[in-house]
Amino acid sequence: MITAQAYPLKRDLGLVGWQIRYEQRAFWRNRGRGVFTFAFPLMFLVIFASLFNGQHMSGRGGIPYNDFFVPGILAYGVITTTFVNMAISTAILRDEGVLKRMQGTPLPRWAYVAGRIGSTIVIVGAMTVVTLALGLAGAIAIITTATLLARAHLLRGLRFCGEHSIVIYLAFFLPMASTRALLFKTGLIPDVGAISLVVTIAGVLGALAIWRLALMAKADFLFERPDAFWIAPKKIAPRLQAAE
Repeated sequence: MITAQAYPLKRDLGLVGWQIRYEQRAFWRNRGRGVFTFAFPLMFLVIFASLFNGQHMSGRGGIPYNDFFVPGILAYGVITTTFVNMAISTAILRDEGVLKRMQGTPLPRWAYVAGRIGSTIVIVGAMTVVTLALGLAGAIAIITTATLLARAHLLRGLRFCGEHSIVIYLAFFLPMASTRALLFKTGLIPDVGAISLVVTIAGVLGALAIWRLALMAKADFLFERPDAFWIAPKKIAPRLQAAE
């Protein structure tokens, strides 16, 4: 049997639900608050995950950077959402007299506060789901792309450049500066972005060419320290062996 007290409770819960819907509409209609509160943490997650992809943190047990960034960005988003959506906006509403006008409505005070808290919980839940989904999708995409590229052997040149990055670093300036000066004086390429791309490619390829010429001329000391100048003996790099 339903008592008479159940009807006011059901009515108040319905008012809380309507207030949550109103708070959600007000939140998402405010583009500035929606972008800076919801989209900003996700943008930071994508940027940092792309910049530090595949790297590890030596000071924290060698965990991947992405494993460190995802919980941090999620905590940042939760703090930003709760602080901005609850604390700051409540103070602004009080200063504008909105809370005083709310007292003249049939909505109970606790229902209004519960509606604001419920709306914040909805936003935090959505941000948590989207952040974890982006982290999972990024991990799956990285593993899948790396596996397909490794099987197709499409990036052997890029891998070679990575293995000889110190060579490119040491000999990059001369071909880069020469190509840049030549392009600016001749005016063959008017676009600055295209010039930057050509200069970068010429610097990398020129550095590798200079290194090959140095090896052919027995001048590898330009890129590798001679044995007489080593304080400790060289460490022999481990080689992979086929499983028996």
